[in-house]
Amino acid sequence: MINNYTITNNVLIGEGKGVYAISGYALTNSTINNNDITVIGGNISKIALNSSDAIKSGNAAIKLISGSTGNSISDNLINSTNANGMDIESSSNSINDNVILISSNNDIDVGSYGSSSIAGIYASEDGLTDLNINNNDILLSGNADYNYGMSIMAPYPATKNITSIKITDNSILANVNSNYIAGIYTNAVNSEISNNFIDINSNNFVYGIATDPFYPSTGGNNIITYNNVTGEGIDARLIEVTSSSNDTIAYNNLKAKGNAVYGVAGYALDDSVIDHNNMTLIGGNGSSAQSGGDMIPSGNAAVILIGNSTNSYITNNTFNTNQKIYINQTGATNLTVYNNTNKSASLKTFLICNNMVEVYGAGENFTGKLVDEFGDPIVGQHVALNLTRLSDGASKIYGVTTDLAGEFQLEINLFVGNYTASASYNGFSKDNVTYLPSSSSVASIQVVTKIDNRTGTILSNKNFTEVYGAGQNFTGTLSDINGKSIIGQHVALNLTRLSDGASKIYWVTTDTAGGYQLEINLFAGDYTCLSSY
Repeated sequence: MINNYTITNNVLIGEGKGVYAISGYALTNSTINNNDITVIGGNISKIALNSSDAIKSGNAAIKLISGSTGNSISDNLINSTNANGMDIESSSNSINDNVILISSNNDIDVGSYGSSSIAGIYASEDGLTDLNINNNDILLSGNADYNYGMSIMAPYPATKNITSIKITDNSILANVNSNYIAGIYTNAVNSEISNNFIDINSNNFVYGIATDPFYPSTGGNNIITYNNVTGEGIDARLIEVTSSSNDTIAYNNLKAKGNAVYGVAGYALDDSVIDHNNMTLIGGNGSSAQSGGDMIPSGNAAVILIGNSTNSYITNNTFNTNQKIYINQTGATNLTVYNNTNKSASLKTFLICNNMVEVYGAGENFTGKLVDEFGDPIVGQHVALNLTRLSDGASKIYGVTTDLAGEFQLEINLFVGNYTASASYNGFSKDNVTYLPSSSSVASIQVVTKIDNRTGTILSNKNFTEVYGAGQNFTGTLSDINGKSIIGQHVALNLTRLSDGASKIYWVTTDTAGGYQLEINLFAGDYTCLSSY
């Protein structure tokens, strides 16, 4: 056992088919903080595993196992490719204020089941307890088959529940080119998941927060409150709870867009409260969604309770959705449902205009973009552009139309001067969704005369006196108007004898200091030198 150890202020870089930057076995009451860690992992199935090491081969920036308790992991910067940010297999640890950047590519380990997975924070131990995860920033990208902001899961087979996990005030962002993303996925009971910001999307399945106790156990007594969860994919479930009771799901702000969308989904969810949640849900017809083995089939509803869910409360929620079913309770009994507000779906829109500088007569385009609150382009919409000349306040409105990327262009053929541009959009309704009006911030347009990018130069010759036959050098320097030396340039030196006006031109080249030299072998007399470049 290693006790009261400090690992701090290190720059750690590692690459291999199996890689750990920091690994601890029975590390207790220690501090791992302020480290800058970069790791690139690979496929550990392609290496000979070291069976003699207590810490088995794997891929993670930080790995703690076997009784590594009471540790503080904080303020680390982790940049991890094909490796978990953290892999924690011990109880009673704190993970706070870390920045974890996760990416994956085709070199990631595919595991024994033939699929790849990666997590910002992975924690797993039979009976894992007392884990505090607070105020971490996690960003995921890449193409792993399964992506997790946090995966707090019991190992298989497990005999004891994961308990007393506190996940609060974290930010999880993900845009993955893969089948599956989960913001927070856990087996935990008697735990809290609160005040987290989650914005994730994938090509198919999206789970914002999911609690799923290990079979055949049941979960319960979890608090899921004050989270902001946004998800976009074919099948999006913002909060999903299975086989649980006495849970509180309240005061969450939930937004999703997909072919099949649930705000809160419960299977065998009993004696629980779903209260004061605000949901904006844009669903489709569900035709391209797949169940993916989930006990809750794909579909569209603000709240769905099935699997003989019973005795739960659905109260004081606000549902903004384009679907006809707000609460699907066909698989539930004895529910208390009251004081929920049902609204047709409306989405905010955002106009973005780009500043522009154009040389007069170039005929370039002023550009911008129209998107909804999910950041998706709004296609084929009319946008009004108001261009104003600042010198006299004259203005004119031009109409443009957004293309397939939601972008618009206006060719600028204005006189030299400074202009402002602002865009406005009146909104529209389609497929039971109202896209609200919006206006842009003011952008600038500068039309300028053709730019002369030449820089002034200075030639400086030094007065020179020598004794006949000494063979000394006449010298000078070439620099720009800012005093920067100009190197490797040819300079013409026109030497003229004052007694009879005879002259000759000599060529010299500037050195690395911008200086030049010419050896003088002239008869006694007075001469002038005129240099040119």
